[in-house]
Amino acid sequence: IVLQALKQAQADLDKARSDAAAARKLDEEVERLLHAATSIDAIPLVAGNPLIQDMRKSLAEREALLANLLKRYKDKYPDVIRVREEIASLKESIQKESQKVRQAIRAEAELAKAKETTMASELKKKEQESFELSQLRIQYDVLSRQADQSKLLYNIVLQRMKETDLTSKDKAQNMRVVDKAVVPMNPIKPRVVLTLFLGVIGGLGVAMGLAFFVNYLDDSIKSQDDVETYLRLPFLGYVPNIKTNSVLERDLQAHLHPQSNAAEGFRTIRAAIALAPKSDQYHLLAITSTIPAEGKSLVASNLAIVTAQTGLKTLLVDADLRRPSVHKVFRLQSPVGLSSYLMEKVSRVDEFIHTTEVPHLDVVCCGAVPSSPSELAGSKRMRQFLEEVRNRYDRVILDCPPVSAVSDPLIIASLSDGVAFVTKFNKIRRDHASRTIQRIQDAGIHILGVVLNDIDFEGKDSYYYNYYYYQNRYYSSHYNPRPDKPLKDKSEEVKKAG
Repeated sequence: IVLQALKQAQADLDKARSDAAAARKLDEEVERLLHAATSIDAIPLVAGNPLIQDMRKSLAEREALLANLLKRYKDKYPDVIRVREEIASLKESIQKESQKVRQAIRAEAELAKAKETTMASELKKKEQESFELSQLRIQYDVLSRQADQSKLLYNIVLQRMKETDLTSKDKAQNMRVVDKAVVPMNPIKPRVVLTLFLGVIGGLGVAMGLAFFVNYLDDSIKSQDDVETYLRLPFLGYVPNIKTNSVLERDLQAHLHPQSNAAEGFRTIRAAIALAPKSDQYHLLAITSTIPAEGKSLVASNLAIVTAQTGLKTLLVDADLRRPSVHKVFRLQSPVGLSSYLMEKVSRVDEFIHTTEVPHLDVVCCGAVPSSPSELAGSKRMRQFLEEVRNRYDRVILDCPPVSAVSDPLIIASLSDGVAFVTKFNKIRRDHASRTIQRIQDAGIHILGVVLNDIDFEGKDSYYYNYYYYQNRYYSSHYNPRPDKPLKDKSEEVKKAG
């Protein structure tokens, strides 16, 4: 290890010397040009500074303006005086900025020299440690040889003592039979009952230990404690596994099956958002996740439905300009959508807002998939659209792409009032989710909380959510309609309408 550290220190010193030589050469070249009576702002490195270039451009424009003014007015004309003052100010600013660049070059050279000195000191320290290690190695070898010699001498003495003891005991023994051995009535071993009992107990212990060990190795997000402990975010609620392959029934679960466990889970999420601090400020709410297929569109659609069911005028916006899905759920095939508005193909928002069968709920689809979604997401038209729907609706739900896949959700979420983060049960590792959340927070975006999606309460996931499942079963059975007044299945109506 010390040898590797010594090699690394030597490599760092070589690099520091190279950097210091380059910086010193650059500083000397600038100094040579200055001694050669070259103007400091004419030095290539100074002249290439973007800020100096902009100021020179402004100076050229002011000088051209002054020339035009002098053709028409005299020196005491106010505009002429003002332009000359601006030219003098620009020249002074160029000179000051050039001096700053010169000072930065000199500071960089001094910093590189200081780093070279530090690396040299570090190399010397590593060499001293290597020398001390060599001395310790020599001492260890000497002590090791002494220990081997002492061990050999000890074995010889022990062998001699055993031989002496055996010689002293080699005499006739006075022995007699006190009691005769009796054959036992029952075998002493094996003890079948005890063996079976210990086998069962040991098997159960090993199985439980293995189960706890496997659970310890699994570092995915699985519970409210994981969300609050590792992600350090508020927990909004659970969404149970919806046992159907129909996208229509899944994303319209709160509308088609309002008494289901899943619908109750979405109402819990709605209540958590409504009870959050400053909840009246969350008019624009973005829904996103770490990676695709975590259920963000499912949460967005059903959250919009349960919000509209409270009487609030709600708008669901398909802000995923790469893989839109809202149009499939609400069976809307119009090519005119949000992308058309952002590309200025339509001028009014009313042209692509669609009403739905859910009272108080409108939908904006993506429309045709654009070729440059990131640029459209951050455009001025997107800001205009969000500002207009903010004024029209009580609550706007934005279905955004996953954060780890593209940059669009960060752009869109920064224009919203808050983000609800969706993660799938037992799918995303804690560090992956933490890095994703850190990206969102680094962008200055407020995260309302985390939704844990796709929990199988009746199957393999019941170990974590026993209480929650039976509680939901109790209340869902309480709210089920009476047998003499069956509730017509809305899903059958949707299928027939389709």
